[in-house]
Amino acid sequence: MRNMGADARISAIYLLFLAIPSILAQDCSYFVAVPREDKPEQDNPDFSGTPWSTRPLLPPPDRDDICIGSMSQTGNTVIHNIYMDESIEGDVIIARLNYEGTGTPTIGTFLGQGPRDLLGPVIRRVPELDNAWHLIITEKQDYETPIMRSYIFPISVSGEATSARVQLTIVNIDDNPPFIQALDACFVNELTEAPLLTDCVYDVTDADGYISTGFMTYSLSSDRGDELLFDVDSRPADNDEYRLRMTIMLLQPLNYETNMIHIFSVTAFDSLPNNHTASISVRVQNVESRPPRWQEIWAVQQFDEKTNQSFSVRAIDGDTGLDRPIAYRLEKNETYTFFDIETIEGGKDGAIFTVKGIDRDTLEQEVFQVSIIAYKAHNEAFFTETNVVIIVNDVNDQRPKPLYKEYRTKIREETPLTISFDNDFGFHDRDLGDNARYEVKLKSVSPAGVADAFYIAPGVGYQRQTFTMGTVVHSMLDYEVPEFQSIIVNVS
Repeated sequence: MRNMGADARISAIYLLFLAIPSILAQDCSYFVAVPREDKPEQDNPDFSGTPWSTRPLLPPPDRDDICIGSMSQTGNTVIHNIYMDESIEGDVIIARLNYEGTGTPTIGTFLGQGPRDLLGPVIRRVPELDNAWHLIITEKQDYETPIMRSYIFPISVSGEATSARVQLTIVNIDDNPPFIQALDACFVNELTEAPLLTDCVYDVTDADGYISTGFMTYSLSSDRGDELLFDVDSRPADNDEYRLRMTIMLLQPLNYETNMIHIFSVTAFDSLPNNHTASISVRVQNVESRPPRWQEIWAVQQFDEKTNQSFSVRAIDGDTGLDRPIAYRLEKNETYTFFDIETIEGGKDGAIFTVKGIDRDTLEQEVFQVSIIAYKAHNEAFFTETNVVIIVNDVNDQRPKPLYKEYRTKIREETPLTISFDNDFGFHDRDLGDNARYEVKLKSVSPAGVADAFYIAPGVGYQRQTFTMGTVVHSMLDYEVPEFQSIIVNVS
């Protein structure tokens, strides 16, 4: 009978220990999940009558930053797995002792890597909680300090052979803000096709590790519309859960002339979310794509003929960020040898357009068209061309000249007639405008006064013009008067 009773007690105890994990243990998988899951609905078990030897520690007052998890037993030691968030301010009750004795429970030697002084565990009665004994943590924990991540220590009470072993795990929470390391400006070529990941890459770190870096989000803000041009791409760094590589993504091509520097804010949000904002500066690099641009140019120049002239012109590189030297040349009629242009040394100060005295009268031309071309000295494919007009003023420096030096003809005596010559009878003044107007008069050479017998019409000429000459005083033209048989008249 004695043996059968002993067997029955052993069986009862065996069944009780088998029931402990399923009936008395709380599932803390939600508590350590990343990101943390919602706390599940759980029944509040009744531990009335449960002895210390079966379950030394009971759940504390319900709170979201503590979870008592699985429980196991090795010999006379009952192991309790307890999870507690880091960074809790003030004293934290993590368990109620299943003990109502008067002797003060004791905390033994710490077995894990976490030392006692960093945890500050105490056991004391809490009057507000039935004056029961409670295990209380008095030191704030920091997961980012590796030695604070776990603690193992025993608890024993008077009169009990069984001791409790607390395996306390400090759970990382997202309590540290991320940090964007954006120190220097980056550079992006203008006119680059988009979308494109640029070479603007920055480290984003978070001391909370994967619970933050695995769920990092970003926002880009700007008061100049840069959110339409840029976005953020983020990827994990190799073998480093505490660091991300944030890359600026180009959404649209940039234009150096429109904006040579873009400054905007990027904010990183972790899972809490904590956040950090950094100012990002993207400098647009000028790409060679624009022709020179005139800074000093003219459309018309007007001056007197037969004078030397010089006029300045200047262009700059349309790609102002490159500022290449500019050279100059002319497109002109090959006969216009009197026009020239010379680039000022260095290609930054323009050129001198020169004119060697133009003889307008010889050319019989007063308007000239020339093209001035400014081009990049290293690449003529980039050029700008302007058509200019040169107007040469006539100078009154020409005399009217007869079309022929002398004219000979025969006429009848004392007969009214219009005189005919074998060649055109006239004058040519190569000047222009009023300078080309002249009067014509007849002067007697031989015999004296003979010019009175003739007329010339019209009395005024312009440039190249022919005239008519005829008799007006017929009686003077008497062949019987010997000196009138050969008549010489000067026309001037």
